[in-house]
Amino acid sequence: MQRAIQNRHNEGAGATLSNMDLDNISYGKLSQARSVGDYLGGNYDLDTWAVSQARQDLTAVKTVNHADKQILTAELKQPRQLSKNVLQQRQQLKRLLQDPKYFIHGDQYAYNENVTHVLNRNKNFDMILCFQQKLLQDDQTMGSVGRLELILNQKHQLVGYRQSYVQNVQKLRNPVETISQEAAVIALYQNNELPNGSKIIWSQLNYGRLMVVNHDVVMVPIWFVAVQDGAKQTVLKVNAIDGTLIK
Repeated sequence: MQRAIQNRHNEGAGATLSNMDLDNISYGKLSQARSVGDYLGGNYDLDTWAVSQARQDLTAVKTVNHADKQILTAELKQPRQLSKNVLQQRQQLKRLLQDPKYFIHGDQYAYNENVTHVLNRNKNFDMILCFQQKLLQDDQTMGSVGRLELILNQKHQLVGYRQSYVQNVQKLRNPVETISQEAAVIALYQNNELPNGSKIIWSQLNYGRLMVVNHDVVMVPIWFVAVQDGAKQTVLKVNAIDGTLIK
């Protein structure tokens, strides 16, 4: 019975992918592998994670609290010169993120190249390097919650940053199986989110915001899919637990 159901699923997916081919949608090789994810909860209240003592330790920056967005904005009192070499620059930033004079929880973020490219499209001035918060079991966030954006000027100097953080992250339910990369792309197509002639640039499975209650956030695994349509590039989101679109 299970094999018959799987065969019908594969036949349906194959037919949908054939229709995408007819619509000249480029998607590359899509994985059918499924993984396991969790409902995660935490608190991202700025006044909770960026407590007064921690802010007092930020002696190398001037900070501004944006309580409405739960974002800490900082400007370096003295810009930090970084290497033009990308690998050396990453190592410099990795060490700097661990310095409490500059960052709170800085060592709990990991660089995200895909989001960095998205944030810097059509920019010809300051560059933004995006770091996303590391979660349980080597997972990480993706999106505005749990993000650290480092701002570099044209002289390759770090001049400031914007930061949000989720603390006390914990599992809310038992683990659940997630949909595959292929299933996520098919869901986008079936919901008319992939224009004719468009191209999928990349897709990434990470945790993103499902809902917010007061200052508590619920996060779930989400497929983030970057789509190129002519000169326009957008990042679409599919709930990796139930396959629904997230706007």
